[in-house]
Amino acid sequence: MRYSCWLIFIITLWFNNTASAVNELSLNIDTNRLPKTIALATTDWCPYLCQQNDHKTGIVVDYLNYLSTQLDITFIFHFYPWSRAIQLVTNNTHHGLATAIQSEAPNLKLTTVPTMTYKACFYVRNNSNWHYKDINSITDIRLGYIANYGYGEPVDSYIKHHKHAQHLVKITGVSAPQRLIKMLSSKRIDGFIADQQVTRWMTRLSQSQGNINNAGCLTPMPFYLAINPSLPWGNQLIQRLDNLLKNDKNQQYLQQMILPNYQ
Repeated sequence: MRYSCWLIFIITLWFNNTASAVNELSLNIDTNRLPKTIALATTDWCPYLCQQNDHKTGIVVDYLNYLSTQLDITFIFHFYPWSRAIQLVTNNTHHGLATAIQSEAPNLKLTTVPTMTYKACFYVRNNSNWHYKDINSITDIRLGYIANYGYGEPVDSYIKHHKHAQHLVKITGVSAPQRLIKMLSSKRIDGFIADQQVTRWMTRLSQSQGNINNAGCLTPMPFYLAINPSLPWGNQLIQRLDNLLKNDKNQQYLQQMILPNYQ
């Protein structure tokens, strides 16, 4: 009888310890679950991300919000000057960047599947004869560009090694694309480099399409969502986003239901 009591005690103790270990493991798993709300820093980059438009939130905002319903999370978008947005995510004040390429955010972890692509082009006044031929032709004009923005190669490397050159005009702060257009119109610069869709959007809103010309473009570049690598659930988010971004039905939704709203 005494032996049976001890046996029951030992089995009960083992069961309690096992249950406790399972509970601890569950708690550890819980810490890696995606939070209900994820804060993404970004900049005003309409039509991809629109801060000052009452009717359009942006292609990227619409698409990520669509994908977030499949993850049972909510993305919150916070708008800053671009350099500030990168700094806030690097310092872990916000969880991630809504859009980025590796050269812009080398300390962050990017999805391996791109959200979509963008194309950087050169723009000049309509009476200019300048055209982008190769990287050496940049020296012929005063070129405006946005600080810490990734345009693609060979321009990114050129700016990095010639950022103090007088023919390169760097701008920072808010409303950078609009300011580049105004600087070109006022002849403070001879040209600027910017995304093709962004420039089309801005010139249409400002009714200045006829005042500037496209003077050549770089190769289209993919961009990604970026996350601070210190987040315990960051790898899980990236893995799940990668699966959604390469899903054919989601790509079809982007092409047929979102992009036509921004043409």
